[in-house]
Amino acid sequence: MSVMEKPRFTPLVVALEAACVILLFLTFVYVIAVWPTLPGQLPSHFNFSGEIDGWSRRSIVWLMPAAGLAIYLITSLSMFFPKYINLPVKVTDENRDRVMRESLLMLGWLKLLVLALFATITFFTVRIAPLPAWLMFIYVGLLTLNLVLYFARVKIAARPAEDRHEIY
Repeated sequence: MSVMEKPRFTPLVVALEAACVILLFLTFVYVIAVWPTLPGQLPSHFNFSGEIDGWSRRSIVWLMPAAGLAIYLITSLSMFFPKYINLPVKVTDENRDRVMRESLLMLGWLKLLVLALFATITFFTVRIAPLPAWLMFIYVGLLTLNLVLYFARVKIAARPAEDRHEIY
């Protein structure tokens, strides 16, 4: 098996992809539904405390869904070209499936968390309401946890079978 082959998608990765598509779709539907009722000015920036500290034309409400779509498409495309993904371990024929499984899982969770963050920001922008500061800490914590777990799991996945003690 070559290191350049396309990865196999596990049921969990497929479920994460489905959740991403649904969340992205719902975010766009929400913006379309509220568009006629939006005022001329909407929040365009929230400070570290979650308070609104910048305003823009109402078209700003499309920024987060559009950015989410772009990020989703780019990261999804990268999943089909694994040879271009920069991995923290050496990929061999022996460890390729395990390393790619962990990498695709991390990308799936990363996409879902980013899309959830963008959907949340869109919701609060439309409501013209401050973002709860604790919410941002939760998102940052979950993103960090995702990366920490990925690095630990991919290091284990890259080891030869006899040296590996998998954590699942």
